[in-house]
Amino acid sequence: MNIATTYSGDKGTELLRKQDYDEAMIEAMKGAGTQVLKLRGGMPLLGATRIFGLYRFANSLALLDAKMRQVDQEAALGARAWDNYSGHTDLPPGHTMTCGQQTIGFDLATAENAAMVVGWGMNWIVTKMPDGHWLTEARLKGTRVVTVACEYQATSNKADEVILLRPGSDPAFALGLAQVIIQEKLYDAEFVKGHTDLPLLVRMDTLKLLKPQDLIQDYKPKGLKDTQILKAEERAPLATKQDRQIITESLRNEWSDFVAWNLDTNQPEVITRDEAGLAKNLALEGEFTVDTLDGKKVKVRPVFDLLREHASYFTPEVVSNICHVNQEAVLWLAREIAKNKAKTLVPVGMGPNHFFNNDLKDRAIFLVCALTRNIGFHSGNIGSYAGNYRGAYFNGEPTYIGEDPFDIELDPSKASRVKFYYKMESAHYYNYGDRPLRLGNKLFTGKSHVPTPTKFVWFSNSNSILGNTKWHHDFVVNTLPKTECVVVSEWWWTASCEYADVVFAVDSWAELKYPDMTTSPTNPFCQVFPRTPLKRVHDTQGDIGVLAGVGKALSRLTGDKRFEDYWKFVYDSKVEVYLQRIIDNSTTLKGYKSPVHRGAPRRLKIGLFSREIEELEEKAKGGVRARLMTRPYPKRLGWV
Repeated sequence: MNIATTYSGDKGTELLRKQDYDEAMIEAMKGAGTQVLKLRGGMPLLGATRIFGLYRFANSLALLDAKMRQVDQEAALGARAWDNYSGHTDLPPGHTMTCGQQTIGFDLATAENAAMVVGWGMNWIVTKMPDGHWLTEARLKGTRVVTVACEYQATSNKADEVILLRPGSDPAFALGLAQVIIQEKLYDAEFVKGHTDLPLLVRMDTLKLLKPQDLIQDYKPKGLKDTQILKAEERAPLATKQDRQIITESLRNEWSDFVAWNLDTNQPEVITRDEAGLAKNLALEGEFTVDTLDGKKVKVRPVFDLLREHASYFTPEVVSNICHVNQEAVLWLAREIAKNKAKTLVPVGMGPNHFFNNDLKDRAIFLVCALTRNIGFHSGNIGSYAGNYRGAYFNGEPTYIGEDPFDIELDPSKASRVKFYYKMESAHYYNYGDRPLRLGNKLFTGKSHVPTPTKFVWFSNSNSILGNTKWHHDFVVNTLPKTECVVVSEWWWTASCEYADVVFAVDSWAELKYPDMTTSPTNPFCQVFPRTPLKRVHDTQGDIGVLAGVGKALSRLTGDKRFEDYWKFVYDSKVEVYLQRIIDNSTTLKGYKSPVHRGAPRRLKIGLFSREIEELEEKAKGGVRARLMTRPYPKRLGWV
């Protein structure tokens, strides 16, 4: 309260200016002192309520802002909340750039379906120990294992072939593979034409995609049957009610449709998103001329043709010099991947994400996989692996973390109302000196991503924000002193605890007194953490109990009982209510029932998984897990 009050309003603004914070950061606060409070649940998928609870707490602080600034709930702002996956540099940026997905991936158990596994910068045996047996067992069944990395790793010891790269040269090596595949015409033309953007035409005068609006007077984007278009102010349906992709009307108009050259008609043809998967006789190579509406004759070329030209410079000889590998290794791997179309898995580790050219690495590997029909199959796909990420598997989570603190639902049988008052922020900016990316007078950080000054930090289940942060010495000497309070919730003493002002000692997994759940991007299970009969070793509390306790303290200090009510089902020892709300609104879990609903009729039957959720906690005590109801199974993103 003290820190939020200090930096609220005009006085807070002037105080921050005197401390030389970037003006854009101060402006982003909108006068709300709660915006200098930063919270982060470390790898929150590991605890759907106890760790994700930090984000719920950040949302509740809109109540504090409303009281301090005397504003209504529409103007109230919660705290800022830091990210994890991208903050750890675990997110492969080229995946989002290439296909819009956070990350393409697959259950590691599917290794046995592949003819070849190329572990690229991923030390599978060490970093995925519980899943290591899938790789060794696949090899016993005939799967060929190759490692591509800048070091001889433990997994290399289990591989059939090992390719060592010069550090940071991954993009060049991948382009070298693409060069061989294209030059020797080893690519899958049908897949390339039907499932990639490689046939789309590019204007050679602007180097931008040719659009129908360039050729057709008053062109309007075509209606789409496989995509739901949201009008302005129209809200998306609940996740469990969605049956198609969803985009806004403004985004649909911005994307519009595309143009390719049809070799049967020898003229340009409009292509829509609905035609994905249809392999028409579209040109992949060549230069064509189109008449644009402004009276110009414009040269156009397919994306494939431009990439063919770019990759042509990365011959085996050139790649050998850049990557310090044998030319024969480039030729061999390219031909083997092409030979095993839809049968090559390429799991990539997060280590290469730390190179400056990380996005190029992803995009080049995607190109190789796209050329060889190795995206979206059980036996052929690209993936990227780090920690336990992808909270989207619990896409009902917003009903918990985003419950409206001004309109709390205290009836356990009813759904919560959701309204987000907190704002997400990348932890990168704090690590970078608590500042945006500005060079001279130019602010490169986009308006939607500008951070606010950091005066209070509270994080749990993580040592990466402080104890083992990048640029640790610089951070501790130059950034940390500007932070007025650091709070850590942790079950063991870390380096972050050494630097903290307050440490909440919380339960280890073996001591949990409230149930919780987690899942994983590498296996198909939902794991429930059952309540344990084991006594606590020390005087600890559950993570969610600490959050509820601070909420109750804020109630006493402010006189606002809503701070306490926001955690009512923790005090009532009915955390299952929050879990059930998450479950009921998650497409992967809907149909399971929590212990609070014992005796109630079954809600939904889905395939083999019609059993009631109350069984989950009991079964979890015996080590039996539930299965995520994903399509398809085993999980494979990018599926076709």
